[in-house]
Amino acid sequence: MEILSKNNVYKGFLTLNELDVKLENGENVRREVIEKKDTVAIVALNDKNEVFFTKQPRVAINKDCSIELPAGLVEPGENPETAARRELEEETGCICDSMELLQKFVADPGCCNNVSYMYLARGAKQVKELNLDDDEFLECFTIPLEKAFEMIDNGELYDAVSLISLMRLREKLNKI
Repeated sequence: MEILSKNNVYKGFLTLNELDVKLENGENVRREVIEKKDTVAIVALNDKNEVFFTKQPRVAINKDCSIELPAGLVEPGENPETAARRELEEETGCICDSMELLQKFVADPGCCNNVSYMYLARGAKQVKELNLDDDEFLECFTIPLEKAFEMIDNGELYDAVSLISLMRLREKLNKI
């Protein structure tokens, strides 16, 4: 596969490009690619084995209240673990004893280029107020880990990053 040309269609929070691509069989095709910064999500466990969650409005799915793990963007030049620690502190006011990569994935390699990194933060402690961006309107709260697993099974949690992160943690804990 060879990229013959790249035309920027839109640049904002997301960037949309049209690519002219020469395939391995010699045919040329046009593909649309969405570029987005890499993301992080954090399963933050406190000493009571509770998980920190956020509740916030999400316009893309027309929901006033989406329950999700703390998450955010990796800024240019920032490594994912540093971004995870920063986002955890901003969205929950927490610091943690340790940060471990649970999984990384590309949500849709057919049209998107960003990588999502999911971390497990152990020993999370709330030490300060939330530090939210001007366009963030979220609340932070905790749920017992077992209840969070039940919420997956009951369909109460539905965003992909939270699901993959918690399912990966459940798999990891079942192996211990």
